[in-house]
Amino acid sequence: MGVVDHIREFRNRLIVIVVVFVLAMILCLTYAAPVVDILKIPSKGLFDFVYISPSEPFLQYMRVALMGAVALTMPVIM
Repeated sequence: MGVVDHIREFRNRLIVIVVVFVLAMILCLTYAAPVVDILKIPSKGLFDFVYISPSEPFLQYMRVALMGAVALTMPVIM
């Protein structure tokens, strides 16, 4: 197997990983709100999230979805 074949296989694996990551991100975005609610349960109403800028609620859901997508993509990466 030459260098070009290795580069082709690497490119194919990267494409598969990116496709799986995007699909996992979409899946996790649909469940981000329930996951955030589950993460708030241990506080028993003692605190609530404070949003300083208008984009923070959206970014919070994106961060939760990103962590979930990375976790779901790890078996494909390994």
